[in-house]
Amino acid sequence: MQLVEQGKALSNAGDFEGALNIFRNIYIMASANPENNLLIMSSACVEMGSIYIKLGDLQQAIGMYENAVDGYSKFPGMERQLEMFYETLGDLYQDINMPNIAAEVYELSLSNKKFVFPPNDQIYIQMYKKLGIVYEQLNDLEKSLSYHKSSMEAVKTLCGPDHYQTALSYKDVGIILIKQERFKEALEYLDKAAKIVEKACGDKDLELVAIWELITRIYQSMNKRKEALELAFKCIEARKALAGDQCFELCFSYQRLGNVYFSMNENQLALEAHQKALQIKLLHVQPDSPNLTPNYYNLAIAYERLHKFDEAYKNHMICLDLNVKAYGPNDPEVYTCYNRIGTMHRRNNEGSKAVESYTKALNIAELAQNKYYIAACQKKIGKAYFFSGQQNKAIEFITKAYSLRREILGENDPKVASCLLYLSRAYSRSASYQSALDSITKCLQIRVKNFGEDHPKTAEAYYELGHIYQDVHNEKLALETYAKALPGKISLHGEESSEVADIYNQMGMCHDILQERKLALEYYDKSIKIRIKLFGPEASCVADSYNNIGVVYYGELDHKKALEYFRKAFFIKLKNFGYKDSFVGKIYDIMSHQLADVGNVLAHFQYIKTTYHIYRKLGSSNLISQYKENLREIEPKLTVCYASKSDV
Repeated sequence: MQLVEQGKALSNAGDFEGALNIFRNIYIMASANPENNLLIMSSACVEMGSIYIKLGDLQQAIGMYENAVDGYSKFPGMERQLEMFYETLGDLYQDINMPNIAAEVYELSLSNKKFVFPPNDQIYIQMYKKLGIVYEQLNDLEKSLSYHKSSMEAVKTLCGPDHYQTALSYKDVGIILIKQERFKEALEYLDKAAKIVEKACGDKDLELVAIWELITRIYQSMNKRKEALELAFKCIEARKALAGDQCFELCFSYQRLGNVYFSMNENQLALEAHQKALQIKLLHVQPDSPNLTPNYYNLAIAYERLHKFDEAYKNHMICLDLNVKAYGPNDPEVYTCYNRIGTMHRRNNEGSKAVESYTKALNIAELAQNKYYIAACQKKIGKAYFFSGQQNKAIEFITKAYSLRREILGENDPKVASCLLYLSRAYSRSASYQSALDSITKCLQIRVKNFGEDHPKTAEAYYELGHIYQDVHNEKLALETYAKALPGKISLHGEESSEVADIYNQMGMCHDILQERKLALEYYDKSIKIRIKLFGPEASCVADSYNNIGVVYYGELDHKKALEYFRKAFFIKLKNFGYKDSFVGKIYDIMSHQLADVGNVLAHFQYIKTTYHIYRKLGSSNLISQYKENLREIEPKLTVCYASKSDV
């Protein structure tokens, strides 16, 4: 006993080496008769473990605590010691970033606590919270949610439903629900949290601002853009009032504002908000700090959306340079930068450059033997090939990603379903419709199992399945499938979103092909009203809707009405893209035929001539010869027919 007290005194005085020598000697002497001295040996391991923690040698600390719990677990009635040491061991595994083992030992700590403490003891609050955090890291969001809710109930029992600590528990639950995309439920918990904190502290509280920022994120996801924008500005003003207009946290509020503007497609305002965020952060960190990476990345995204790809590339390269200098060329952060550069090239229709960047990321993942990252890169390379029209290469790489994800995540993981979704798209583009159907059916089964029928992820799979049914000319099944996609799309994006407008547009097409033209016009009308409201009357997608309506009237042989809508589509496309666009040429061609059908030969000739010149600019040789022949056929008719110039 005297040696133990001497060792503890040395440790408290900061003489860690001296303390370690004493406890090592105790352990060595006790190990001469381990059967009788196992508790002494285990106790010495605990003391040495605590000293190694103070020294920052976490691996040695883990070894000591593993020995200790192994010894204590051989004796009955040691639950009090075991619950403490298992919890410490879990903390250590968390500190060295091994959440999977941390979860196991935290569970052992919890099971031992239940032998020692009554059900409503406050000791459970922190344990439940730690388990919630570790399962969140492991992406087991259901378990995480369950433990955060258990922590919340324990806090409510101890402190009452309107206590500040209860509000923080509501916040924890809300964060997990956001990650699960259960936005309505998340909003309920965060609203409760905000009301409690505001009542307790007034509207000038940092925790309240953090909750508002989470609610802003929910409003974005629910397409409540006006509410999101108002709350984003409210957060900025609150942070300024609390800590001044140059406080570090304010940069995150401006980032949130920029993201709200992104969701509104206000990309210039988003750029300005993200520039402000960077300006504030530079007041607090060195200009070569890798902590600036998110800010430069946001600027890159803003420039991408403004079609300023040179500026976007410049900011992506700043991110890459910061991370290479800080962490080396093969760090996960560098891996992320190459992936982001690849995605920029893909969005700019630079397929080969996208593949090149993704391959650099893949090399880093392979060097680290990180199967999770390898699969992610394989999928991205597949997507790059998909969008550049190389479907065989797309299928090759996405199949590799699919196989690897099945191996490491299991058959029914949502990320496996994501690979199947893109496989179905690649198979569909290459006209392998049965393979496309097989892939999307498996994807749908996984998503229904994980998320339920009305979840946005399930809706995405139903939407893709509807497209495939259209490809194989089964419009009735397509309509049924699109109807199943609607609830999930509406729950995520709201009634008046571009995603819902797209579904209405596809349903209109199906009804048109089935010659149910009244229904086709109804769905096209729903679609175009949403698109005009969201994007304005001169957006390209609005032109697509006008074109589709024109097709319906053409099918009804109402050529004047058809021509009216084709002209609307044409002038929007012309304004957005100019003559050098294949869609403009296509509409010109359709209008030329409409004018022929209504007997206006001169206008028909002039439209055919313009179409011919458009395709000459585009270099479409097969179409050039076709329209040249059309012009030769029409020219003789011009000598006997007259038309008003106002029809042109």
